[in-house]
Amino acid sequence: MTTRILVPPGIGDIYWTLVKLKAIQERYGFTNPELTIVTYPDEHGIYLRSIPYLEMFDSFTIATPPTVPNAAGLQHIWDEAYSQKGKSIFENVMGYDYFIAYNGRVNSGGWIENDDFACEWRPKMSDDTEHLIKCSADMWRSDGSYAVMFWPFYGSYESHLSQFPMTSIVKVLNKFIRKYDVIPILVGADWFNTVNPLSANFMNQLENGAINAIGRIPDLRNLFGLLHAAKIVLGYHSGITNMAAMFGTKTLLLWDDYFPESTSYACVPPDVRGTTYRAVRTKNLTADVYFEMMCSFYESA
Repeated sequence: MTTRILVPPGIGDIYWTLVKLKAIQERYGFTNPELTIVTYPDEHGIYLRSIPYLEMFDSFTIATPPTVPNAAGLQHIWDEAYSQKGKSIFENVMGYDYFIAYNGRVNSGGWIENDDFACEWRPKMSDDTEHLIKCSADMWRSDGSYAVMFWPFYGSYESHLSQFPMTSIVKVLNKFIRKYDVIPILVGADWFNTVNPLSANFMNQLENGAINAIGRIPDLRNLFGLLHAAKIVLGYHSGITNMAAMFGTKTLLLWDDYFPESTSYACVPPDVRGTTYRAVRTKNLTADVYFEMMCSFYESA
């Protein structure tokens, strides 16, 4: 019998659900989970962004259609799921068996592991997917030394810029690039430039043969291979940078003070927190301090 499960829309959001899914499945005794993304459609197709990620796993199926819009009258559920420490597992939502989202726990200062469901921090992808990611990583490693960068300057990320401006980011990045002779690669989906108009200006200011790969790595497995192979990943928090941290790639992210400080660490596996993954708070941050932190982190064992 199929168990129908709603999940949130982002790669990072879904990742937190998958971290718990095996334990939840064992506790509730269901088989054949079928996942559906609950999100509003948009003109750019952003609501479809996580489908290639879900396709990397064979421990569940993806529903047809793969997404459904939020139903009216359930705002109390969405509020609790996304911004409160309350429930993370909701039963009988919109005709589905479960809605599972750990966003509220993370965003309100809680920790994913602080319940009685075991965490599988590196959910197993299909054998074919893991093989293709490894092959892609080998290819990227043989082709150069890269610093992968994910810098969205739109929507909620605008508050980051208000605390630490783009001019300071560019100054530090170029200084870092020159010091370690790494090639910056900017990544993002094909819709990224449409909603992120500052990205072109940002890209044009980077040195050392910066590569604009936004919208040019259409296969998520190839992008994940790049994340595996990168010397360092820099930017703002997102599902993509969550994956870099999960892979164990050195990942240094800027975070503003909208969420509690714990949020910046709760979103990644415990074994990388403060080791191969670090978060830098943008409030009162200076370019000199950011540069020193970047260099120290890059040179760390």
